[in-house]
Amino acid sequence: MRKSIKGLSAILMTSVLAVSASAAAAPVFAADETYTLTVDSADVSKRTYEVYQIFSGNLQDNVLTELAWGNGITAAGKTALGDAGAYAGSITEGNAPTVAAELAAYLENPQKVGAKAKADGTSDVAELDSLAPGYYLIKDVTDFNDKDDANSRYILKVVEDVTISPKTDVPSLDKNIVEGESKVKANTASIGDVINFQLDSKVPDMTGYNKYFFVVSDDMEDGLTFNNDVVVKINNAPIAATAYDVITDTDTNNFEIVFKNFIQYNTASYVGKPITVTYSATLNENADLYTDSNDNTVSLKFSNNPNHDYTGDGNSEPGNPDKPSSSTPTGKTPDSTTKTFTTAIKFKKVDKDTGAALSGAKFRLSGEGLHATKVDTQYFKLDATGTYYQLKDGTYTTDAPTAATEDKYASKTQKYSLVTDTTEQGKLQKVNTVVTSGTDGVISFKGLAPGTYTLTELEAPAKYNKLAEPITIVITGTASNEGWAATADGNPMSFNTTNSMFETNIENVKGSTLPGTGGIGTTIFYIVGSLMVCGAIVLFVVRKRMNIKEQ
Repeated sequence: MRKSIKGLSAILMTSVLAVSASAAAAPVFAADETYTLTVDSADVSKRTYEVYQIFSGNLQDNVLTELAWGNGITAAGKTALGDAGAYAGSITEGNAPTVAAELAAYLENPQKVGAKAKADGTSDVAELDSLAPGYYLIKDVTDFNDKDDANSRYILKVVEDVTISPKTDVPSLDKNIVEGESKVKANTASIGDVINFQLDSKVPDMTGYNKYFFVVSDDMEDGLTFNNDVVVKINNAPIAATAYDVITDTDTNNFEIVFKNFIQYNTASYVGKPITVTYSATLNENADLYTDSNDNTVSLKFSNNPNHDYTGDGNSEPGNPDKPSSSTPTGKTPDSTTKTFTTAIKFKKVDKDTGAALSGAKFRLSGEGLHATKVDTQYFKLDATGTYYQLKDGTYTTDAPTAATEDKYASKTQKYSLVTDTTEQGKLQKVNTVVTSGTDGVISFKGLAPGTYTLTELEAPAKYNKLAEPITIVITGTASNEGWAATADGNPMSFNTTNSMFETNIENVKGSTLPGTGGIGTTIFYIVGSLMVCGAIVLFVVRKRMNIKEQ
């Protein structure tokens, strides 16, 4: 009895598979006729395909007759799967994915598909010739674990001379800094500045997957502090915060965004639509300076093998069903990195005549770009729960700004707390805006963006005159590690490549030395006083004699 499968050429493992016949169906082929299978895709040269004959038979008008199990099915598979004709008759377009997964458990005798250049040189193709008529399973076996790519789904195809074009959908991820209406890869900032980030991706086509992992990993360098303010939008609409987990590393600034049940978005209303993730970080006291940027790097881990059963045991991390285990096949997008640059200035207080270092000079650096300030033994630190506001003159107040007073405030919204913790104070020593020179005469201010600053001497060293006028500091620079400069009252500051600071000296002169007790001034007073006494005595004697003569 002749058994047949009608229209098996229409059975595909995925809707994203494009199939085009390279030759029209012939009426009847001889039993020893062979055919060529061509796999045509832009990246075929980096992929590995295996081809297995599932059914053998006679091919007529693209219909297989006289079906039997092919040489690609193991003996155990032939026993488990039963009669070849009956099994073939149960295959439909709807259950083809399930069939392919079942057949994949009983495969042997793979034939490799080798890549070669097209005749026109536009791309590579992979061809396998001398194939007997039959029904074949084409398997993408490329190892894409932890790579920016994905396997194509298993393909079931009746083979005559035919070309198939497997397709995959791989998500991407791009990160930028948001400044106003612009998105940039790098910026400049001062310590305490809040830097806003945006991640952009799209919902991939997840056809064929039974589960899809979608995990964003963010690696912040020590100079950035994550503000834990993630917002996720899909197709420009916010999704509930319960639709994802933000998992932070307690020992670092790094964190992950783990999407829950991400495959729920594999619908026509979501596939291809934008995914937008926003959050912020604050530049902190550990920031690298000028020649080194403060980097923030992200990548995306995603499911990348539609032929894998992602719901099986061992695919998820214990306690987190939406995060893949280390052994689960997943892909990873290339790193996307943003850079934030900042710098520092350093002054040495010296005697103008001798060049000796002077201690005890207290300076204040002011400017709208400053957000971390130390005042004597305490300092103010950015704190959303704080009770202080910074004024433009560098001082702080607990009075909230009003419509009448807001012009006096550096910011109407940023709050500060007064910190006395000695451990934190030591960490912030490098970013003080009020500082006293030590025995080496050095004062420094770290974490400054390009801008204009004012350095005012509040107290001079003992026996020295305080600077009559503040020093104007101008820092110029761009969002790169080149082209930065600094001046002090218009005079260029030198750049120290060892500590990445701009440096210069500040000279002080001693106060005037006035005469004191026992000096020449006192002797002059004695002499003048004696002369005056003598003169008075002479005048008294003369007048007395004149009075006697008159009498």
